[in-house]
Amino acid sequence: MTIDECCSYWDTGCLIVCAAELSTTLQQLSEKARTATEEIGRLKQMHDNLNNTCNDFKSNLCIQVDALIEQLQMRKEQLMRHVDEQKDQKKQILREQISRCTAKLSRTTGLIQFCIEALKEPDPATYLQHSAALLHRSTSQEFLWHREMKTKPDVDPEFVLNLDTKHLQYSIQTLDFAQLKVPSPPMIDAAECSAENNSVTVVWRPRQDGCAIDGYSLEIDTGRDDGKYKVKFELFHSKNCQCKKHGSDTFLRFSERISCELPSTLNCASIRAAAVRKYEGAALMDQHKVASPFILFSSPS
Repeated sequence: MTIDECCSYWDTGCLIVCAAELSTTLQQLSEKARTATEEIGRLKQMHDNLNNTCNDFKSNLCIQVDALIEQLQMRKEQLMRHVDEQKDQKKQILREQISRCTAKLSRTTGLIQFCIEALKEPDPATYLQHSAALLHRSTSQEFLWHREMKTKPDVDPEFVLNLDTKHLQYSIQTLDFAQLKVPSPPMIDAAECSAENNSVTVVWRPRQDGCAIDGYSLEIDTGRDDGKYKVKFELFHSKNCQCKKHGSDTFLRFSERISCELPSTLNCASIRAAAVRKYEGAALMDQHKVASPFILFSSPS
């Protein structure tokens, strides 16, 4: 082979290598361009759906605020009924007091009129016959006057009540949106998990990410439900990070998953659903051994 032929062959080989590299690079760029196109399409879709998402959020916000206003209106009606009850009670007490005082005044007025007529009696003997009794009655009435004629109101006519609205006003003024943070998935502690006889102990650890967690749910898949996690044994809700299950010797292999549960005060279903982070662990247990360790692996579901 001549030098020219070698050079030509070398140039051809280099050309093939360069073409292959270029083809590979173009393939990679094409894949990246396709991925970028899809991502840009998703961004555009998010942009187009933003109005609908905002409207849905505003609708939910209006529902929550309207519910608060409705509760405030209900409380207002309860307070109004309480004031009306206080008014009726005060009026009843005053009516009874007026009735007693009026009866006392009528008896006293009658006695005064009778005594005046007795003083007009022209016959001294007749006057002397009744004067002692009249004097005793009038003296008794005068002596017992302040005891029986109580005109000072038995109840305060004013409503000495003050509506305490400071805490409510503060709550209204500080009412704001809460930035909800999705809790991280709990970590299964493989070193602490164990299987002994027919008992299985699953231990996990929460991540210190500052999220409020109300508890955990433990679901068990026996391997007989096409990989679906069904509540075969129980749904375990607790703030504890350990669960011991008895009667597991009938299954050679099963898996569990742990879910973080948000506090029940977060009543938005979409937020609660998005905030759940699950870890799955598969456990292998040998029935022929008295105690065998867990073989665990974890991956977010």
